[in-house]
Amino acid sequence: LAFMLAAAGTVAIGYGVERSAQEKQRHETVDIYAQSLSKPLWDCDSATAQGIVDTLAYLPTVGGVALKDICAGSILTGGQIVLDSQAHADLIQREVVYRDERGTKYTVGEIQVEFRPVSIVNAAMAILWRYVAIFIVMLVVMLAGAALAFHKIVGLPLGRFRSTIDRHIANDQDAMQDNSPIHGRNDELADVMSAYGDLMAELDLRFTRQETLAQCASNLLAGSPGNNDPLTEVLASVLKTVAADHIYLALADRNSEADLYPATRGSSEIYRPRYQRWLDQFLHHHRIAGPINDLPASEREDLQSHGICSLAAVPVWGQSNWYGFICVQDLQHARHWSESEQIFLQTTADMIGAFLESEKHKLELASAIEKLRDNEKALIQIARHDPLTGLGNRIVVEEKIADALVKARHSGLSGHLLLIDLDNFKPINDTYGHSAGDFVLQEIARRLLATMRRSDTVARIGGDEFLLITEASQSPSDVPTLINKLSAAIAAPIIYDGQILTVGSSIGAARYPSDGTSSVALMARADQIMYKVKQSRRAPLESSVLARISRSN
Repeated sequence: LAFMLAAAGTVAIGYGVERSAQEKQRHETVDIYAQSLSKPLWDCDSATAQGIVDTLAYLPTVGGVALKDICAGSILTGGQIVLDSQAHADLIQREVVYRDERGTKYTVGEIQVEFRPVSIVNAAMAILWRYVAIFIVMLVVMLAGAALAFHKIVGLPLGRFRSTIDRHIANDQDAMQDNSPIHGRNDELADVMSAYGDLMAELDLRFTRQETLAQCASNLLAGSPGNNDPLTEVLASVLKTVAADHIYLALADRNSEADLYPATRGSSEIYRPRYQRWLDQFLHHHRIAGPINDLPASEREDLQSHGICSLAAVPVWGQSNWYGFICVQDLQHARHWSESEQIFLQTTADMIGAFLESEKHKLELASAIEKLRDNEKALIQIARHDPLTGLGNRIVVEEKIADALVKARHSGLSGHLLLIDLDNFKPINDTYGHSAGDFVLQEIARRLLATMRRSDTVARIGGDEFLLITEASQSPSDVPTLINKLSAAIAAPIIYDGQILTVGSSIGAARYPSDGTSSVALMARADQIMYKVKQSRRAPLESSVLARISRSN
């Protein structure tokens, strides 16, 4: 009862600690994503905001996400969340606030995140297996202490009593006669003393077994999973206690000899029999013990050919898995294994099963942690990159611009930020559909990556807008050449489904750090120049259209 109460209390405390840690992590997660959404919502970039919402919804602990986009007047959702539901412990709401360069705050949206409940079952499973191991050790220590107390309280006084009787028999031995009543009484007393001697011998053997079990438990608890030394030491201790010739542990799901853990007192080779009947017995939690003559004829002939006179085999089970069996072989005597000896061997097998179960759980835990790390890397990749083109998004742009400005200050060199807006892209979407538009964007992204250096940054920041950051080593004279190369690469024909598609580009360049020392200033300068380029291209077209209208009139 004390053990159960302690375990329940520990599970409750562990569940509370786990829930508190989860609650803190949840609030931090919502704050991080709310901060990353402020810029896309301020720019009315619903596509990027939807990507961030989907990324948040993919987290294992998140049930669903809803984002109110004030700019677009729409609601972006991900997962299974139900809007306007009553607030509960697993629902967290945050306003998405954008701060401009002056520090003015603007509420651009509201995010609601519904998390999955923390499972008390997982907390219990993570804690209780340790208590099971501690309970086994406590039980072994209690039994060992009881045996020691019995030996000191009962065994020693009875030993002195037996010595006194032996002296009395020796003094009266000359007066005894075969047919005298005293001789009969002495025979009865001798039988009593013989029975008592057998009892004390059995108690001594049980005490020795308890000591062995305590030592085995200590070795297994101190050993690390994957280390064979604890198993070898345990088998050697058990072999010494049962006074047999051979003992081995055979694992069930392996076939190599490396998975056979043997111990022996002699020089003869251990024989490992493989019988289907044994497998059936072990799977039903049954033991096999006794002289070879008691076994079926097919097994008896095989075992006798290897000099085995008697054996005891017990299954090794974990919580729900069968791992193999322990087999003890006696080459000298056709011994009948007592119930206490079989219980001793089975207890040892159960401790080894718990040890192997712990190893399995730790391997599964390591695999799960590795998968979580891979998922975390994938989520970070999704959150920082455009899902259509694979280029970096605004988060990457902010980081790269900050790094470029730091390098420029240290090196004294200048770099450039280029803003590219595609011309005549909307007609492609209207005429051929969004699949054609997506294909064009992917092809333009490949061409930009092929044109730029590997040290430069290529990102997509909007529907048909791309941003390029060059290293702080470009001279101003190189920029027109680079713009011409980019324009030519973008203007090259694109073949889609048998159709030839073409788009143009308007490119604005800002030089850092002379044109600005922040991402906002540089992007604003590049956008201003790009707009002038686009307007200068529209003016001749409008003049031409007006001239044709005048001539027709």
